[in-house]
Amino acid sequence: MIGTGSTSLDLLLEIGIALALLASLVLLWRNYRGR
Repeated sequence: MIGTGSTSLDLLLEIGIALALLASLVLLWRNYRGR
């Protein structure tokens, strides 16, 4: 993972990346089902 030197910032960054991945997966799944 990318390190900023700050534990709380690293945690926020990882959570943000995980949420972004989840959101894109959900959108892809909904688009796939919607066809």
